[in-house]
Amino acid sequence: MPNDFGVFAPIFESPHGYLVLLNLATEDSVASVSAIRDCCSKPSAVSDVRLLLEDSNWRPTLVACVSALFMDPTPEMTKLLWGRLDQGSWVTPQIAVVLFMIDPEFETQARQRLENHCPIDSTKLLAMTMHERHSAEGPAGGHARSAKTAASLSWLSSLKYPNSAWLQAVQLSTEHQALKSEDIDSTEAITEKWHHRIAEVLKRLNH
Repeated sequence: MPNDFGVFAPIFESPHGYLVLLNLATEDSVASVSAIRDCCSKPSAVSDVRLLLEDSNWRPTLVACVSALFMDPTPEMTKLLWGRLDQGSWVTPQIAVVLFMIDPEFETQARQRLENHCPIDSTKLLAMTMHERHSAEGPAGGHARSAKTAASLSWLSSLKYPNSAWLQAVQLSTEHQALKSEDIDSTEAITEKWHHRIAEVLKRLNH
């Protein structure tokens, strides 16, 4: 992980600051998301998020994802998030949900990836040692990472575009079914829960 988290350093001072963001299942998660919102008001927040997304470790990625919910969803920001998704991540469901919430081009981007069976750019991960790779993104291999991306994007697309002919064609294809069978993390369930919980947290913060 980077040595300097910029304005987001307070979120990393305690494991609870970012760990609760994984599931958003405790009261601490509201406080953590609120603290991230406060960080986003600082002048260097956008550039600091860029730095977080340059790191392959899931921890900075997760904080950057939540931060994006409180920033202007510029094409640059969404491109960085899609790029991080394409590299494969333990927090793929969270990245996908945030993109679903902020990117007006989500359908186009998701369709492109799903029709191509979500190829993963493993360049950065392959440059790591096995220990570094495990710490950064867990034990999953390339196919499992692609499966995770496919499961997340498929579920979110079904939520918003359930009757799309392109989506039905993808989901019924043998290639998609085979890919999803390699998902080892119950990604659809994680995506659904995180989508619901982040919406609830944001609703509480806006009241």
